[in-house]
Amino acid sequence: MKTNTLFILFITVFLASCRNEDLGNYDYHEIIEMTIDPLADSYSVMMDIGILEITPRVTLSDGSDPDNPRFEYFWITDKSLGRHDTIGRSRVLHWQAMLPIDAYDLRLRVFDRETGLLWKHETKLNVTSYHGRGILLIGENGQGNVRVQLLGMIQGQDTVLYPDLFAYSDLPDLTGPIDVFHTGNSSTTMGDTRRIWLTTASGSYWIDRYTLRSSINNTLNTYMPTPRVPPLGIVALAPRIKQANGDTGANGQRFIITSDGNLYGCYIGIYGSLYEFPVNCLANDLFTYFPVAPYLFYSLNSMNGVVWYDTLDERFMLVSSALNAYSIALVDNPADPFPWNQAGTGRTLVYGENTRDTEGSSPNGNSFAIMHSDLADSTYIYKFYANGNPPKKRACYPVIASARAAGFDDARFYAFASNRPVVFFVTADNHLYCYDYNPGSESVYPVDTGTSDPITMLKFDREMEPTSDFLYIATYNAATAGGTLTKYALNTMGQATLSPLPDYAKWAGQLAKIVNMSWRGSE
Repeated sequence: MKTNTLFILFITVFLASCRNEDLGNYDYHEIIEMTIDPLADSYSVMMDIGILEITPRVTLSDGSDPDNPRFEYFWITDKSLGRHDTIGRSRVLHWQAMLPIDAYDLRLRVFDRETGLLWKHETKLNVTSYHGRGILLIGENGQGNVRVQLLGMIQGQDTVLYPDLFAYSDLPDLTGPIDVFHTGNSSTTMGDTRRIWLTTASGSYWIDRYTLRSSINNTLNTYMPTPRVPPLGIVALAPRIKQANGDTGANGQRFIITSDGNLYGCYIGIYGSLYEFPVNCLANDLFTYFPVAPYLFYSLNSMNGVVWYDTLDERFMLVSSALNAYSIALVDNPADPFPWNQAGTGRTLVYGENTRDTEGSSPNGNSFAIMHSDLADSTYIYKFYANGNPPKKRACYPVIASARAAGFDDARFYAFASNRPVVFFVTADNHLYCYDYNPGSESVYPVDTGTSDPITMLKFDREMEPTSDFLYIATYNAATAGGTLTKYALNTMGQATLSPLPDYAKWAGQLAKIVNMSWRGSE
């Protein structure tokens, strides 16, 4: 009995001693809690020009100042494939969006140097580009490489220049700019048939219209059952956008001229965007292909088929529908203003353009062809309505001697007006002229643009404001390595004159050496 009492007393003293020793060896701190408010579920910012600014309200449970240097902030963008970028190191994020267009995880990390505590918060970030509406420009930069730019036109806001729209496209450096265009928003052109196409001398590639990403494999081979090596390029496409909302003149029908001189057609509403066999052949021989000139003639407002030019036999041909696998040789009548078959005339095609000209009961727009004959030393302008089977000839205008003497025959650029019978042209030595071909009042006269800088593009707008004759002229100054794009209005009465629109319709500074333009409508 005495032994048990002493044992219990020993155990009690030992436990008390251990408890006192433990209290003396540990230092307890209150755990600090941090709240961050507000952080939205997601943020969006425009690539290159957009500024992402987030000012979170940070509260610490111990009353510490969140801007105390003891707290380190890290704003980190994260992609699932392993790309991590720290875009900010302070509580307030102020960042210009210099990442490729994509969706990212945005993580905020806060580290307390004194306690070693780390807080984590996450949200979403979308780097976007407002490429749904604006003027697409293609040209060259100072190094001679292709540069695509966008004059983004957001309704109710100032025009914004994207100086290098395809900077993150993953395409290599390209040379020889030709065209950049969107295939349009018509109801049957859905899914992967809606693309932005970039055409150059070194290749043609489609660009995803949302992400603006591409690859060297995004070629016409995507749409051809039998891939070509090397892939074919696009020389011309019809129809093009016909108004500012991005609609085209045909639901489903599409034609392309390829870099090997062939013409393909497809009916997207039935077959998707699939180009299997050329249609520049005749019904009695589907495998003999006639070489195609780089122009497609069709009515801009409503396209039923296309007229094309056979450069071997010097004749105009018709494909009446994209459902047809062949072309039709057009028949001439003695009373016609000009022949479809040029073989007996010695004339050959110099240039072609589609307009909104409606003269001669052509509600959907007439087309023009410039024809020249070395044998007869003469030049003609043909006007015809490409809609219908057969298409309708409207007029033939012999080009007067003074226009030809001014350099009309070998001009660098031509641009036909829609609302009056004039065509502007730029000569080899960079002079701009207007030729009035109205029968009985033909005349040619120089046009002063107020600059001696070389003209690199001359183009009437058929897409943004198609019922108005607005002429766009691009120039380039080699000394400043800068391009300029100016919008001009054409008068409707008297001698044709160009009037530059107010300053908001003139763009300069960071523009490339522009060679072509098109409209990117909203989707």
